[in-house]
Amino acid sequence: MVGVDQPPGHRAALGHALGVGVLAALGAQQGHRGKRDQTEDGGAPGQVRVYLQVVSPYGPVAIYLAVAFAASLGFCILPGLLAKKKPNPVKSEAYECGVEPTSDVSGRFPVKFYLIAMLFVIFDVEAASFYPWAVQMHALRLFGLAEMLIFVIVLAVGYAYVWKRGGFAWR
Repeated sequence: MVGVDQPPGHRAALGHALGVGVLAALGAQQGHRGKRDQTEDGGAPGQVRVYLQVVSPYGPVAIYLAVAFAASLGFCILPGLLAKKKPNPVKSEAYECGVEPTSDVSGRFPVKFYLIAMLFVIFDVEAASFYPWAVQMHALRLFGLAEMLIFVIVLAVGYAYVWKRGGFAWR
Protein backbone atom coordinates (compact mmCIF):
# COMPACT_ATOMS: atom_id res chain seq x y z
CA MET A 1 0.00 0.00 0.00
CA VAL A 2 1.35 3.41 -0.95
CA GLY A 3 1.80 5.79 1.94
CA VAL A 4 0.63 9.39 2.00
CA ASP A 5 4.10 10.84 1.63
CA GLN A 6 5.21 8.44 -1.15
CA PRO A 7 4.64 9.00 -4.87
CA PRO A 8 2.09 6.66 -6.51
CA GLY A 9 4.65 4.61 -8.52
CA HIS A 10 7.14 4.25 -5.67
CA ARG A 11 6.94 0.47 -5.24
CA ALA A 12 6.79 -0.22 -8.98
CA ALA A 13 9.90 1.91 -9.55
CA LEU A 14 11.67 0.11 -6.71
CA GLY A 15 10.79 -3.29 -8.22
CA HIS A 16 12.02 -2.18 -11.65
CA ALA A 17 15.28 -0.91 -10.17
CA LEU A 18 15.81 -4.20 -8.33
CA GLY A 19 15.08 -6.19 -11.51
CA VAL A 20 17.52 -4.12 -13.58
CA GLY A 21 20.12 -4.47 -10.83
CA VAL A 22 19.73 -8.26 -10.76
CA LEU A 23 20.04 -8.47 -14.55
CA ALA A 24 23.11 -6.24 -14.48
CA ALA A 25 24.68 -8.40 -11.78
CA LEU A 26 23.96 -11.56 -13.78
CA GLY A 27 25.48 -9.99 -16.87
CA ALA A 28 28.58 -8.93 -14.96
CA GLN A 29 29.02 -12.44 -13.52
CA GLN A 30 28.78 -14.02 -16.96
CA GLY A 31 31.43 -11.72 -18.38
CA HIS A 32 29.18 -9.50 -20.51
CA ARG A 33 30.52 -6.02 -21.06
CA GLY A 34 28.23 -3.10 -20.50
CA LYS A 35 27.82 -0.27 -22.96
CA ARG A 36 29.13 3.08 -21.70
CA ASP A 37 26.90 5.97 -22.64
CA GLN A 38 24.75 8.65 -21.18
CA THR A 39 21.59 7.01 -19.92
CA GLU A 40 18.21 7.92 -21.32
CA ASP A 41 16.75 8.60 -17.90
CA GLY A 42 19.22 11.39 -17.14
CA GLY A 43 21.95 9.34 -15.49
CA ALA A 44 25.55 10.48 -15.43
CA PRO A 45 27.74 9.96 -18.51
CA GLY A 46 30.00 6.97 -18.20
CA GLN A 47 27.50 4.96 -16.20
CA VAL A 48 27.72 1.28 -17.13
CA ARG A 49 24.49 -0.36 -18.24
CA VAL A 50 24.30 -4.01 -19.14
CA TYR A 51 21.86 -4.84 -21.90
CA LEU A 52 20.81 -8.47 -21.86
CA GLN A 53 18.55 -10.09 -24.36
CA VAL A 54 16.66 -12.43 -22.09
CA VAL A 55 13.71 -13.19 -24.38
CA SER A 56 13.15 -12.85 -28.10
CA PRO A 57 11.05 -9.83 -29.07
CA TYR A 58 8.38 -12.28 -30.23
CA GLY A 59 8.46 -14.20 -26.94
CA PRO A 60 5.54 -12.37 -25.32
CA VAL A 61 3.46 -12.78 -28.47
CA ALA A 62 4.19 -16.52 -28.55
CA ILE A 63 3.29 -16.83 -24.86
CA TYR A 64 0.06 -14.88 -25.42
CA LEU A 65 -0.91 -17.11 -28.37
CA ALA A 66 -0.09 -20.28 -26.43
CA VAL A 67 -2.23 -19.18 -23.47
CA ALA A 68 -5.10 -18.14 -25.78
CA PHE A 69 -4.93 -21.48 -27.62
CA ALA A 70 -4.82 -23.47 -24.37
CA ALA A 71 -7.75 -21.51 -22.90
CA SER A 72 -9.80 -21.97 -26.09
CA LEU A 73 -9.06 -25.67 -26.16
CA GLY A 74 -9.95 -25.96 -22.47
CA PHE A 75 -13.23 -24.10 -22.96
CA CYS A 76 -14.14 -26.52 -25.77
CA ILE A 77 -13.14 -29.75 -24.03
CA LEU A 78 -14.12 -29.16 -20.39
CA PRO A 79 -17.90 -28.85 -20.88
CA GLY A 80 -17.98 -32.20 -22.67
CA LEU A 81 -16.07 -33.83 -19.83
CA LEU A 82 -17.90 -32.19 -16.93
CA ALA A 83 -21.50 -32.00 -18.21
CA LYS A 84 -24.04 -34.59 -17.14
CA LYS A 85 -25.34 -36.53 -20.09
CA LYS A 86 -29.07 -37.31 -19.91
CA PRO A 87 -30.31 -38.09 -23.43
CA ASN A 88 -33.99 -37.33 -23.91
CA PRO A 89 -36.06 -37.55 -27.13
CA VAL A 90 -37.72 -34.22 -26.31
CA LYS A 91 -34.32 -32.50 -26.26
CA SER A 92 -33.64 -33.75 -29.79
CA GLU A 93 -36.83 -32.26 -31.27
CA ALA A 94 -36.88 -29.07 -33.28
CA TYR A 95 -38.01 -26.08 -31.21
CA GLU A 96 -39.31 -22.89 -32.75
CA CYS A 97 -40.47 -20.12 -30.41
CA GLY A 98 -42.53 -22.40 -28.18
CA VAL A 99 -44.73 -23.65 -31.01
CA GLU A 100 -45.12 -27.40 -31.39
CA PRO A 101 -43.71 -28.63 -34.73
CA THR A 102 -46.43 -29.57 -37.20
CA SER A 103 -44.29 -31.72 -39.48
CA ASP A 104 -40.96 -33.47 -39.63
CA VAL A 105 -38.28 -30.94 -40.60
CA SER A 106 -35.63 -33.44 -41.60
CA GLY A 107 -36.10 -32.79 -45.34
CA ARG A 108 -33.15 -32.22 -47.60
CA PHE A 109 -31.87 -28.71 -48.12
CA PRO A 110 -31.13 -27.84 -51.77
CA VAL A 111 -27.42 -27.71 -52.59
CA LYS A 112 -27.81 -24.52 -54.65
CA PHE A 113 -28.16 -22.52 -51.42
CA TYR A 114 -24.80 -23.82 -50.20
CA LEU A 115 -23.16 -23.05 -53.54
CA ILE A 116 -24.40 -19.46 -53.58
CA ALA A 117 -23.40 -18.99 -49.92
CA MET A 118 -19.89 -20.31 -50.58
CA LEU A 119 -19.45 -18.11 -53.64
CA PHE A 120 -20.65 -15.10 -51.67
CA VAL A 121 -18.18 -15.76 -48.85
CA ILE A 122 -15.27 -16.29 -51.25
CA PHE A 123 -15.86 -13.15 -53.30
CA ASP A 124 -16.84 -11.05 -50.27
CA VAL A 125 -13.64 -11.86 -48.39
CA GLU A 126 -11.56 -11.19 -51.49
CA ALA A 127 -13.37 -7.90 -52.09
CA ALA A 128 -12.65 -6.90 -48.48
CA SER A 129 -8.95 -7.13 -49.37
CA PHE A 130 -9.32 -3.99 -51.47
CA TYR A 131 -9.79 -1.71 -48.44
CA PRO A 132 -6.23 -1.95 -47.02
CA TRP A 133 -4.84 -1.43 -50.51
CA ALA A 134 -7.01 1.65 -51.04
CA VAL A 135 -5.80 3.12 -47.74
CA GLN A 136 -2.11 2.57 -48.56
CA MET A 137 -2.35 3.15 -52.31
CA HIS A 138 -0.10 6.25 -52.33
CA ALA A 139 2.59 4.61 -50.20
CA LEU A 140 2.67 1.42 -52.29
CA ARG A 141 2.90 3.28 -55.62
CA LEU A 142 3.53 1.19 -58.75
CA PHE A 143 4.33 -2.02 -56.84
CA GLY A 144 0.98 -1.91 -55.03
CA LEU A 145 -0.85 -1.18 -58.28
CA ALA A 146 0.81 -4.13 -60.03
CA GLU A 147 0.08 -6.42 -57.10
CA MET A 148 -3.60 -5.45 -57.00
CA LEU A 149 -3.85 -5.80 -60.78
CA ILE A 150 -2.64 -9.40 -60.49
CA PHE A 151 -5.12 -9.94 -57.64
CA VAL A 152 -8.00 -8.56 -59.73
CA ILE A 153 -7.00 -10.77 -62.67
CA VAL A 154 -7.07 -13.86 -60.43
CA LEU A 155 -10.51 -12.78 -59.14
CA ALA A 156 -11.77 -12.22 -62.68
CA VAL A 157 -10.55 -15.65 -63.82
CA GLY A 158 -12.34 -17.28 -60.87
CA TYR A 159 -15.50 -15.28 -61.55
CA ALA A 160 -15.44 -16.20 -65.26
CA TYR A 161 -14.92 -19.88 -64.40
CA VAL A 162 -17.91 -19.93 -62.03
CA TRP A 163 -20.05 -18.04 -64.56
CA LYS A 164 -19.06 -20.38 -67.42
CA ARG A 165 -19.83 -23.48 -65.31
CA GLY A 166 -23.29 -22.09 -64.48
CA GLY A 167 -22.61 -21.45 -60.81
CA PHE A 168 -24.76 -18.32 -60.79
CA ALA A 169 -27.73 -19.93 -62.58
CA TRP A 170 -30.67 -20.66 -60.28
CA ARG A 171 -31.87 -24.06 -61.52
